[in-house]
Amino acid sequence: MTSVDFNFTEPIASFYDSVDAGMTTSPADIGSVKKSDFVVLNGRPFKVVEITHSKPGKHGHSKVHLVGIDIFTGRRHEDVRPVGHIIQVPKVDKKDYLLVSIANDGYTTLLDEDTCQIRSDLSIQDSDTARRLRDKYEKGFVVSSHCNYYSPVSYPSKIEAGLFVKRIGKSSVDYCVGIFDNCPSEKASAVGGFTHVFVDRINHRPQPIDDEMKKQFLSISHINH
Repeated sequence: MTSVDFNFTEPIASFYDSVDAGMTTSPADIGSVKKSDFVVLNGRPFKVVEITHSKPGKHGHSKVHLVGIDIFTGRRHEDVRPVGHIIQVPKVDKKDYLLVSIANDGYTTLLDEDTCQIRSDLSIQDSDTARRLRDKYEKGFVVSSHCNYYSPVSYPSKIEAGLFVKRIGKSSVDYCVGIFDNCPSEKASAVGGFTHVFVDRINHRPQPIDDEMKKQFLSISHINH
C-alpha cells in the first residue's frame, strides 16, 4: 500500500510503502500506543496525532482517546477504546523520493536518489497537496532538448535510464539522460538532454532558483560542491 505525505522541507516528497501488497499488522496493547505511532482503525491505517487517557468512572474502565490521520487519504478519525484493549499496528516503511514533476492527471514522476530509478505510478490527484506542490515547484519550461542514438533497442530487452544534472545556472538547469539496453551495460544506446528554465508563474519571466532547489539538484549532479 502507498500513501502520500508531502512536506516542503527536504526531502520534497515522502511516500509510505508497505512491504506486502496487503496490510501486514501485529497486535499491541492500546496503552503502549504513543503519538506518531501507526494504528489500524476501522480497517484503515492511521497515524496517531493526539492521544489522551481518561480516569475510570464509577461504572467503567479507563479510556484511551485516539485521534488519527489516514495515511492514504488524510482523513481525520477519532476513536475511544478501553485501557487493555488490543489494537492492530500496521507495518509501515518510509521511503523518500525527489519530486520531478506532477502531470495534469495528478500522477507524479519521482526519483529514487539511492538507486537513480524513476517511479511514475503514484497519484495525488486534484488535491490541496498537488496545488501547493505545483505552486512551489512547477514553474518552468523546457526550452531545448536533444538526443543522439547509438544502437537500437527493442522488446523484450531490459532497458534502464540514468539521469543527472549537468549544469546549474541562475535560473536554468541542464539534465543529461542515458538509455541503456541489456543492463548492466557500459555503453548507452541513446544519450540526450534538456534544459529547464524556471519562470515566474504569472509573467513567465526567468526566476532565480532558490537554495532549497539547488540543494536537490546538487544531490544528483556531477558538479563539484
